[in-house]
Amino acid sequence: MSMILTGPDELRDRFSELDGSPLQIDPPLDLFYSADPISVFADDYAALLTPKEWLIAPTVQIWMLHWHKFVKEEFPDVQVGFMDPGRTNAIMLNDNRGGVLQYMGKALRENRDKRLIFIPYHQVDHWILTVLMPRERALYVYDSDKKSNKMLMITAAVEE
Repeated sequence: MSMILTGPDELRDRFSELDGSPLQIDPPLDLFYSADPISVFADDYAALLTPKEWLIAPTVQIWMLHWHKFVKEEFPDVQVGFMDPGRTNAIMLNDNRGGVLQYMGKALRENRDKRLIFIPYHQVDHWILTVLMPRERALYVYDSDKKSNKMLMITAAVEE
């Protein structure tokens, strides 16, 4: 079943109707610039609502989906873009480097007029948030691990 998600209550209600199969959530095309649905299992939903639970890409995608909707409704003048954490991670980079770079190039082109572009990146059991400000030609990396060098893999791929 594929759906457009309108809020966390609807997500909870949909899980109560299922037999353990995942929900297929259609993100708006202007969120990740991809028609790929987000597959969310009941465990992903539980992680979404549980502090300090391990975050996986669908959990981050759902948060981004809600954040995208919130910003559009509450701050319509603030143009914000997002990259899909299901595509910008170390596993995808190892498996399909060219596909990841192609996706990132497309997402950057589509978001070039945005004030902020949020790029979550996952590598070796750790999430890093990168925020690109195209107009200012600035890139900020938010990493809770101060000794981390985890951006090296994606940085090396982009610089090739």
